[in-house]
Amino acid sequence: MRDLPIAEFSSDLSDKLREVGELWALSSHRPRVESGIRCHWDKLIDAWADSDLPLVVRKSSGGVRGGMITHMGGRNIILADNSPALWAFMRAFQGFTYSLDELRNQLESGSIPFAFAIKSSEKSQMKYKGTLSAADNLNKRGWKLCHIEGVGLRSATPVIDIPIERLVKHFRLLLKPSNHFLVYLSCAGLGELPQVIDEIRKYDGA
Repeated sequence: MRDLPIAEFSSDLSDKLREVGELWALSSHRPRVESGIRCHWDKLIDAWADSDLPLVVRKSSGGVRGGMITHMGGRNIILADNSPALWAFMRAFQGFTYSLDELRNQLESGSIPFAFAIKSSEKSQMKYKGTLSAADNLNKRGWKLCHIEGVGLRSATPVIDIPIERLVKHFRLLLKPSNHFLVYLSCAGLGELPQVIDEIRKYDGA
């Protein structure tokens, strides 16, 4: 009986994937956030993390998106899907430079989305009911938002019991435009390839 070999990239295939990654990293067709705006947003997200505002955690279990829970250490946490990351990228891409107070107002007014869509049965459990607008939905424009450094928590531990330092790191990686890059939605798998990610990291300086 034939057995499958262990799956691994050959060096020549890996080199070709790096070439693809470099081509995309340098391509004029790849949407980017202007460097000064990106720096502003990185500092803004750091300020959010260090403030009394709730952290945002991308987690599908343990509550509803847009719902707020309290960490064992006392910090409030908003559960979300990837929609706040798309919102942050689009606002940075469009050149918005909010202050922390403006961000607080955006949060309180429900302007920051924490779900692509919500079910009527979830509304009563949600503190923040904003959903991703069509204008901010990159998928509808043919793009896939990817993260240079992975943000998945990969933990069955309830969010309220995960060390707060880990959640703060997750929050920063989730929302900082310096950790974002786009690929064509039709080639979404490119954004998961380490060879491509390495080239994006190299040229974006993230």
